[in-house]
Amino acid sequence: MSLINYNGHTFYDNLNKNSLVIDLGGHKGNFSKNILDKYNCNIVIYEPTLEFIDIIKNKLNSEKITLFNKAVSDKNDTILFYNFGGSDLHYGEGNSIIKHKDNYDNSGRFVGAYNIESININDVLNNYDNIDLLKVDVEGAEFLIFDEINNNNLNKISQISLEWHLKNTYKYHEDSVVTKELFEKLHNKILDSGFKCIKTSERPDYLYYK
Repeated sequence: MSLINYNGHTFYDNLNKNSLVIDLGGHKGNFSKNILDKYNCNIVIYEPTLEFIDIIKNKLNSEKITLFNKAVSDKNDTILFYNFGGSDLHYGEGNSIIKHKDNYDNSGRFVGAYNIESININDVLNNYDNIDLLKVDVEGAEFLIFDEINNNNLNKISQISLEWHLKNTYKYHEDSVVTKELFEKLHNKILDSGFKCIKTSERPDYLYYK
């Protein structure tokens, strides 16, 4: 069984048309489009950046796609979302519910904040019996998500393609949950629930699989 990498996210090539993929941090829909084109499977996308929703809808016009304009975190609430400007090419890169130290990132892009709706990760996963692939690229919110996720929902998942944003710790506010100590705890939590893992990049990205 071979490994596939789409847009920096690695997973085993064992999906089919009946598979369920959940894409947390859909961005502009490129990862999900690659999945749809290859497997024609069911894909659920959560993307909090309002400007990206129409882009995703236009790119992924299929009954196989379910799209939510929400953040996924550890709570059901209205929360602040930090939105980066910049050029059209890089607009929105780094958008996050994790507070930054100031109003600019290291490349000088302005950060605007506005309220968005957040949904608890367990409320997302409670809707499904089996998840073939959970892809997570949520700019630091993965620390909230995997601290909150319960074992029952972890047991439903076959693969997790996950980017841990540890290299961004210098950007985040001093009281951020993004720490090496919490990474170690959550990494072990996933492994203790029956997953094996492959480190797929130095950011670090991991593929957790059963």
